[in-house]
Amino acid sequence: MRATTETYNNVHSILTAPDVVDRLERERSNPLFGFIDQYLAGCEHVNYHYEGDVWVHTKLVITNILKGEHDYLDVAAALLHDIGKKDALAKNSGKNMAGHEFIGRPLAEEVLNKFDFSQNEKDVVLWMVENHTKANGLPKAKMKFACWTFVSHPLFYRAVRLAVADSNGTIGADGKPVMDYMAAIEANKIVNLCMHNPMPGHLVTWNDMIAYPGVAEITDANKKFELYELCHKIQINGGGNKKDSILRAALRCMKDKGSI
Repeated sequence: MRATTETYNNVHSILTAPDVVDRLERERSNPLFGFIDQYLAGCEHVNYHYEGDVWVHTKLVITNILKGEHDYLDVAAALLHDIGKKDALAKNSGKNMAGHEFIGRPLAEEVLNKFDFSQNEKDVVLWMVENHTKANGLPKAKMKFACWTFVSHPLFYRAVRLAVADSNGTIGADGKPVMDYMAAIEANKIVNLCMHNPMPGHLVTWNDMIAYPGVAEITDANKKFELYELCHKIQINGGGNKKDSILRAALRCMKDKGSI
């Protein structure tokens, strides 16, 4: 078990405080929280966020996180989830903030290192930062394999907490949240299927694949594993139930993109 430090204890006390938003406002002059003014405050949205800049949005997300079941890691993720928007906006020539979740991950890691978070704590928060847009987009999910893979992740429940708070903290022109996240999830048949049922296993087994004509010529073990996973993806997304058809489609797909 890690030994806590004065820095960690101070940060933890802030993130677990009932008035955490007020505490964060008071800490903005603290170098530990300098990222607020550097990356969040004054960074204006270029889409449907009518609530204000990224910092105003972030405070609303934190406020909404506090309304449900949560812990300090959920609060930390809410605080840092949009830290990459400013740099993404610059990278995209001011047109949009696409990719901010990936740009934000290393920035969030720098902050968490200063907070003296353990590796396990960082892993949780950084996964949420990097995957929060995937969670936000789940109501529009169309591909079963990607959806099933995501909802099967052990941190998925945290992603939903953040997505609900993020949705409630994104205000439209009418002054109301842009979406009722849970209602949108319930309305998506694919998401419901994936959330309430286990993903079917591989119809094409490893032995089936190895014995299939042409596979023996693939000498790269990583390519064989890629082919194996692609068979599963084609099975799930396409609803295929014939091994030969799935294998032929997977081989053709990898050849078409030059993987083999």
